[in-house]
Amino acid sequence: MATIQWGRRPSSRISNLMEETIWIPLYLASIIIGFTFGAQLTLLFAILSELFGLKYYSTLFNCGQLASPLGSCVLNVRIAGKLYDKEALKQLAKKGLDRSSVKELSCIGR
Repeated sequence: MATIQWGRRPSSRISNLMEETIWIPLYLASIIIGFTFGAQLTLLFAILSELFGLKYYSTLFNCGQLASPLGSCVLNVRIAGKLYDKEALKQLAKKGLDRSSVKELSCIGR
């Protein structure tokens, strides 16, 4: 015989389950990105020393250190930012609005 838990609705159990399952892909993605980023950093400097030798290793090391933040900046600001603005303008056009009618652009997912 099932016991009734007073104060808890069945819908709250479903929402708790949904909240828990939403985080699983985020955790998996974080683990994969962490391992690949760690592998990239360790392999990059070994490859630099093999290809170019150790004479200018300190200069190449610093260039290798700059590769990740510069790549992130280019991907984030230049590419993803433009794609976000393009999608936000498409969503505004579907609503019948233009850029001058809103303060800031925002995308609303499905």
